[in-house]
Amino acid sequence: MIKRERKPIAPGELLLELFLMPRGITISAFAKAVGFSRKHISNIIHGRARIDTHLAARIGVVLDTSSRCL
Repeated sequence: MIKRERKPIAPGELLLELFLMPRGITISAFAKAVGFSRKHISNIIHGRARIDTHLAARIGVVLDTSSRCL
């Protein structure tokens, strides 16, 4: 088995780097748009909370993408 030398990337980190930062969307603005608290979205981005199916669907609507992207 191949040993990994790096830590896996959290879905929240991908959300931040691939969707929010390129579009100039702040965590606060994004949290308001999806209807969740800023603290919860921040916890997701920093790998301390999970993205459940309900939130994934809401993210998909806000970002105009499929919830399967995350």
